[in-house]
Amino acid sequence: MPLLRTITSDEAEQFRDCVLTTFGGDLDADPDGGARVRALIAPGRAWAAFDGGTVVATAASAIDHGARPAGAAIS
Repeated sequence: MPLLRTITSDEAEQFRDCVLTTFGGDLDADPDGGARVRALIAPGRAWAAFDGGTVVATAASAIDHGARPAGAAIS
């Protein structure tokens, strides 16, 4: 049975490769993709299902810091 857990920084490249393979992306088109995953997804917000040492499924959540009119806060 696959193990589901958050990924480590060292697993960002494997996480990215699984996402791109699933959605038909070109793995060679972005050689800095692992670094981009680390920059865009905060630690603890990316999960992977591992079958042995292989990532077989992924999930992630992001914090929305979208623009607000005149910098207004939303409470």
